[in-house]
Amino acid sequence: MSELDFLRFTAKEFQVEYSSLSFQTEYRNLPSWSSLNALIFISAINDEYGVLVSSTDLSQSKTLGDLFNIIKN
Repeated sequence: MSELDFLRFTAKEFQVEYSSLSFQTEYRNLPSWSSLNALIFISAINDEYGVLVSSTDLSQSKTLGDLFNIIKN
């Protein structure tokens, strides 16, 4: 998984322009962010990357870069 692939994946999941995202983007500030979309996003990460992001991981992360590092490790 590359950084570029992760940003494209995230843009698709949240239906935003890829160019509007960076690793410094605070994903909770995305217009389509909600608790329901958070669960859908966690499920999509599991399907796409085979990594289960826990609610603790999600609550302790702030940016897309933080999430990328959780998934990568």
